[in-house]
Amino acid sequence: MLPPNNRRRRPRRIHYEAAHEGQRSLFSKIETALADYAVTADDIRALLSRVDVEVYSHASIERDHAPLWMPDSNRDPSSLLALLRDMVGGASIVRGTFEPARLMERLTSEGVVIGEPHGWGADSYRGVLTGKAVIEVPGTGVVKPIDETFIWPRAHRYDRSHRADFDDEVPNPWFGLRPDSVDLSNFPSAGFDRVVVVSGPGFGKSTLCLSLAKSAAGRGLLPAIISVHELSKQEGGIGRFLQDQLNAEFEVSVDWTRAAETGLLVLFFDGLDEVSIDRRAVMLERVKTFSLRYPTVPWLLTVRDAAALAAPTDAMLVELDALDTNDIGRYISFYRPNEAGFRERLQQAFTARPDLERLTRIPLFLAILLCSGLEVSELPSKRTELLEVHLDLLFRPEQFKGTISAGVDPAALRPIAELIAYDCLEREEIGVDARRLEASVRNALGAGQPVQPALDRLITCGVLRPSGPARFVFPFPVVQEYLAACYILDFRMEGISGRLSSASKRPWAQTLQFVLERHPHPIPLVTNFLAQDDDAFGTGMRLMARCVANGMSVAPSLKTELTRRLCRLWPSAAWRLRGRVGALIAAAFCDPMIHELRALLSNRWLLHHGAGTIVAQIKAPDLTRSILADFLTGDIDNLLNLGEMQPAVSALGNEALDMYVTRARRDGASEKNLEAISSLIGHLDPTQLSDECLLAVALDERLPIYMRLEAFGLRSTPVDPRAMPLVQTALGMPGYHTRSVAVEVIMKLKDPGSFLRDALMRSDLEMKEKLELLGYLPRRLLPARKAEICRTLAQEDGIPGELRRRLSIFAARYGDADSMCGLVAAADRLPIKDLRATIAIFGHHRSRSLVETLIRRLKERTFSPSDRAGLTSSIVLGMTGLFQMDMFEGGVIDAAPLHQGADLFLPLLEKWTAMEDYEPVDGLNLAEGLARLGSQAALSAIERRLKQVLGSNDIDLLDSDTAAHVGHALTTLR
Repeated sequence: MLPPNNRRRRPRRIHYEAAHEGQRSLFSKIETALADYAVTADDIRALLSRVDVEVYSHASIERDHAPLWMPDSNRDPSSLLALLRDMVGGASIVRGTFEPARLMERLTSEGVVIGEPHGWGADSYRGVLTGKAVIEVPGTGVVKPIDETFIWPRAHRYDRSHRADFDDEVPNPWFGLRPDSVDLSNFPSAGFDRVVVVSGPGFGKSTLCLSLAKSAAGRGLLPAIISVHELSKQEGGIGRFLQDQLNAEFEVSVDWTRAAETGLLVLFFDGLDEVSIDRRAVMLERVKTFSLRYPTVPWLLTVRDAAALAAPTDAMLVELDALDTNDIGRYISFYRPNEAGFRERLQQAFTARPDLERLTRIPLFLAILLCSGLEVSELPSKRTELLEVHLDLLFRPEQFKGTISAGVDPAALRPIAELIAYDCLEREEIGVDARRLEASVRNALGAGQPVQPALDRLITCGVLRPSGPARFVFPFPVVQEYLAACYILDFRMEGISGRLSSASKRPWAQTLQFVLERHPHPIPLVTNFLAQDDDAFGTGMRLMARCVANGMSVAPSLKTELTRRLCRLWPSAAWRLRGRVGALIAAAFCDPMIHELRALLSNRWLLHHGAGTIVAQIKAPDLTRSILADFLTGDIDNLLNLGEMQPAVSALGNEALDMYVTRARRDGASEKNLEAISSLIGHLDPTQLSDECLLAVALDERLPIYMRLEAFGLRSTPVDPRAMPLVQTALGMPGYHTRSVAVEVIMKLKDPGSFLRDALMRSDLEMKEKLELLGYLPRRLLPARKAEICRTLAQEDGIPGELRRRLSIFAARYGDADSMCGLVAAADRLPIKDLRATIAIFGHHRSRSLVETLIRRLKERTFSPSDRAGLTSSIVLGMTGLFQMDMFEGGVIDAAPLHQGADLFLPLLEKWTAMEDYEPVDGLNLAEGLARLGSQAALSAIERRLKQVLGSNDIDLLDSDTAAHVGHALTTLR
């Protein structure tokens, strides 16, 4: 039946007497069906006389009515109707429901763009928002649009159990790939739609919001960036703020309620810690209320300190990483792309000035440094100097921008800003209201002086920025803290001794560090402070040491005393703290080197906690040689690499190689010793070694085969033919190290594929051993090259079918789409181990349609209870992580956003979970998997299965796997 307003003509009425045989038959059937309800034929006629019956063919619906029902989109109405019909038909099997937000997301994945009502002005809103997406480097006049060259910050999952420490604001770069890394550019996506971003000042949280908002707008969504401080001043909730404030600001009429309900809205809450402590809980409660009202709306919240989260949140907490060396290189290319050799000169300067180098791992200060136009010879050597450069840019922009002076003496503005900063810090606030700001300016200028020009100048030069009606904030808290420190040094030094007792706690930590770093005579203060009792973590002592590293002037004797205390704490500290202490010593306390420090550098267990860094940056061959000799004299079992110390050892060249070989030839050397030495030889820089020395080692028959192959592999010349018999022998020997070194040599051949093919066809190797060879492919090989090798081998007819399948799995693991499609197409007949491995690597293939094909194939098979449990684990892994399968069914699991096809598995897993033929632990495993994919029915299933596990007499809770399942279940229920 169509609504009356859609009818184009009144239907023709039919009298019973004039009805044809078919109509009379239909009437008779209705009369028979209603016979038990005391309904007469006249009653039926009277009812039917008031009913209009219209019959529409499928073709007429598509031609005449679909255009009236379908929304504006980039598809014609008939094709959009066909797509929706197919979705409904597929979901009808499991009584599926369609929430607007999820339907919009699915349509978007199918390439469908649904337009908004024209009256909203949504396109204009997106255009303005996109235009505002720029990077402004304060005080430099540099404005860069956020485009495809934007440098996405690296991030990792935040550790909630981490004990807060003053050192948290010191950037500690993590080199390499973190196992808990998070790709923020994927926000928002399925499973990655509620995020709290934590980082210190200057890490680019606001810029991240702009970039993500622009990205979301480009995908047809409606992003809204909300200042938490502005929101805190409104009495209504988030919905009212969007409707009243945002629409007025952008001069649009977006129906934000409808946008939230239809899956268009994405929220960005910027600056939770910019409101007072008592208001934070209120703001979080507003976010929670809005989330409950609109559970499918993604949101991201930024905060400087996770402690500002006054209430628990179920969002994913991520922390922005400090810049590493590669990031710094990308920043240089971004801001100063046409200056040859600048990157090398800058990094050399950083090596000489570690305190400056640490500060420039904060994106803001590196950007300021790069945009200030300074040459490397003009770089400041202390962080306070860099801050002064920044402030000079702010207070005197005309010297760089060529603007006309506003007529206010910059020298008068600085004291005003310092007073405002100190006053805000005393009140533990980030900003200042207009009335208090005017009073501070008036007091500083004196009676009778105009206030407004100074206020305008503070705002226009970027020292302050409006954060709403009648309120102003410092753009970067670290600037406020530094200005407050300058005020204390000039006017409040009498109370500084009392403040030092809380110097390791926020919000005063950074300010008091700045005070000590700039104090003309800090030694008495530091001496008195160090005479007080410290905690077990050496917090006070490390604070003073950090100030020294940042440029505080102290007597040599006091610096030596701090070094001794750091050395006492270093070897006994917990893992995280040990690394921080080592980094602190490397930054400022290794020159001159005291006896206690020299002894600790030979402590193998400190090698990767700063000792290696110290040796590398000192670059003294005698010291390197001495420490390497100490290591080789002691226990070297499992000493497989030297970490940051490796460049210094490699610089020894042939001498280091000779030391390793001498240690290998020592009587009584164990197999673990020899494998460790072989690994250390493999880490040497071949450019520092002579081919003659390497050949001598390679041909020394007294040495193990794997050590000789390491030497063959390091030579700069093509592979020596004399290496190949050793390779053949090594492939037939047991042990990871021996075979992996052999594969390394194979990969240096002109045609490694044919040699690998021959190795895989050897009759003396078991299937497991042949699969292990594939895991030994060198890490330096690009994934595409590995995929090509595996795919080519999988097509070799002489290789057994089982091995060819697993070669295809490895090719798919390295990203080969054709191999993955072939495996999924054969999922209805793959052996269960191969099927599980295929599903587990789905993180490398993000296609939703591929998931749909897999599910169709799975439904065609019957699985045992244990198979269903195992497949569930593989499904969860493939949908929630990135399985770096280096060995068959083994490898590292990296963090990844939820696969866009994850929701498709829910009906199948719900069906499997409802079955009652499982062992208790297997049943619990299925329920956990269901929860990981977001099923609402999972919690009751977990509770029921957990009771079965705990009530079973055959369950051993001391078993690690069982205990892990129970622990995960309890965590989920909690």
